[in-house]
Amino acid sequence: MRRKIAILVVAVMVLIGSRADAVLAPRVTVATTATLIFTAPLAGVSRVLIRNPGAVSVYVGPATVTTANGFEIAGGDAMAINLGYGDTIYGIVAASTQVVYTIIGANPQ
Repeated sequence: MRRKIAILVVAVMVLIGSRADAVLAPRVTVATTATLIFTAPLAGVSRVLIRNPGAVSVYVGPATVTTANGFEIAGGDAMAINLGYGDTIYGIVAASTQVVYTIIGANPQ
């Protein structure tokens, strides 16, 4: 599993390149209410890799995300997503909290 995540991280870094606008964002602690993970800037598209290093599944989606309608990122997994102008991505957990890591890169248009 760790090898798959490492390959995914490398693939995302190749996609966003080693440009100065590639940023390692702060860790976000996701709670049992919809928690903002990232908001894309109003110019360009952002590529975001969300990694869940813990054991608690995190569900991601829009501000209305729930554990029933969100996309699950199981413990130890990661997900890459493109966000358009001003789009947001939220996360939620069923119980307790879970820290997620993000790598963000801008794709100017």
